[in-house]
Amino acid sequence: MGSGALLFSVSLGRYARTLLRSGVPELLRRNDPRRPFAIFSPGAHDAAFREEFSHLSPVSFHELEKEAFGQVPWERALWKLCVSAQRQPALFRGAMGLHHTVYQRIRPVHYRKAFEALRPALLVTASAGFSTTLDVPLIREARTAGVPVLYVVHSWDNLNGLKGLMLERPDRLAVWNDRMKQQAVERYHYRPDQVEVVGALQMDLYQAPETFLSREAFFRQLGLDPARPMILLATGMPELDCGYLVEAVLRVLKENRFDGPPQLVCRAHPLEPHGYEAFDSVPGLVMDRFAHISNGLGWNPPLAESRHVANLVRHAAVVINVASTITLEAMLADTPTINVAYDPIHPADFTRHIHQDHWGRHFIPVEASGATCIVRDEAELAAGIGEALRAPAERRSARRQLAGTLVGPLDGAAHRRVAALIEGMLR
Repeated sequence: MGSGALLFSVSLGRYARTLLRSGVPELLRRNDPRRPFAIFSPGAHDAAFREEFSHLSPVSFHELEKEAFGQVPWERALWKLCVSAQRQPALFRGAMGLHHTVYQRIRPVHYRKAFEALRPALLVTASAGFSTTLDVPLIREARTAGVPVLYVVHSWDNLNGLKGLMLERPDRLAVWNDRMKQQAVERYHYRPDQVEVVGALQMDLYQAPETFLSREAFFRQLGLDPARPMILLATGMPELDCGYLVEAVLRVLKENRFDGPPQLVCRAHPLEPHGYEAFDSVPGLVMDRFAHISNGLGWNPPLAESRHVANLVRHAAVVINVASTITLEAMLADTPTINVAYDPIHPADFTRHIHQDHWGRHFIPVEASGATCIVRDEAELAAGIGEALRAPAERRSARRQLAGTLVGPLDGAAHRRVAALIEGMLR
């Protein structure tokens, strides 16, 4: 292997979980003790962030410029054109082609000095314009300098356009599953040999025995009775007010005589950890707000938080959510799942944000699988909870099949495949 630096672009805290807390850097360091690592991130000047990854030495930290994207004239106008064209394939291809043609002619300057000093051999990123555009100029600099770029796709909803667009074109992609590989080939015109199916890095921990506490120990942490079933309700993104759902589940538990009786834990979405404060004093409800937020990186989950969520999912009798990735985590844990497909308070917003953006995209195979119980009113919600408590094995084979389809390989070795892919690109 050459001696050039290995660059990691970490624009959001959840990407630190994917790239830096997955075991990938440690595998790389073990096999190549001397190669310099360079982490580009808004958290570069945060003492806790630097301390956490200092064991990767030799490692340097560099600021990921917050205002780097959008300073070139018409940059955001081109981006908006690409976004608006998503549902029209011919127009979308033309808009993306125009975008790439324009930027091939523009020499970026934001990271030129850093590249001259580091002489990088490879850039690894968890975003190419999805959820944030902070990584885009760094990828552009790498491509201009002839440095190969590996995009480790963070989420199953990225390549379908829900979280934005691939505004720069990395050389290789590492994706979760064959469905995402097909999206990369058909939507972004990658060759199949440029896209590697590796699994989901952030879900390897579901196959690691050290992730899980005993039911008794974990329930003791939450102040719950291990002899009674626990229902986990996970709220949605901040733009989705799930207060109606919390109230509905509380009513269902009050009006139905389920065996146990069940205990309810409501996990506030980590992007809104202080939401739903009105429910803090409701008897019989435990609000779970374990979410680490850091300056510059936003939600920045340490390993302890990821393990905490995995234990919530593993030890729940049923997981209730609208259209969250926690659905897939429940499949991995073989936990019955209810997906809520209604909102009586904000039906128009629900149709726009959920039915069109989620159920009409990456949740299509979830709905078709039969692995989850999809409910469209409160009566169906009550029936779904009853089914999960009464017959937890009812959908087991469908859950396992869906996990393999959407998470990819279920061996807990995604980090090993990504590390091997990086090492191959460094040769």
